[in-house]
Amino acid sequence: MPPVPPRKSWTPSVIGLVIGLGAVAVVLVVVPSPLFDLDRFAVTKETALLATGFLATTLMLLRAERIEFGMAEV
Repeated sequence: MPPVPPRKSWTPSVIGLVIGLGAVAVVLVVVPSPLFDLDRFAVTKETALLATGFLATTLMLLRAERIEFGMAEV
């Protein structure tokens, strides 16, 4: 009987899609508001960037079976 190939995980594809869409969102997002007059580009772009990173990290941590920290991570 031939060995069963390992199951492919959907996580890397979804995380790649999230990061790709987040990169496009960071380029396109602008809020024309008097509240953020001088920072109307920076504030919204930073928010989109942080939301993308948070979503990608959350997806990665939800699928992680174990997390090991080496000396460099600590």
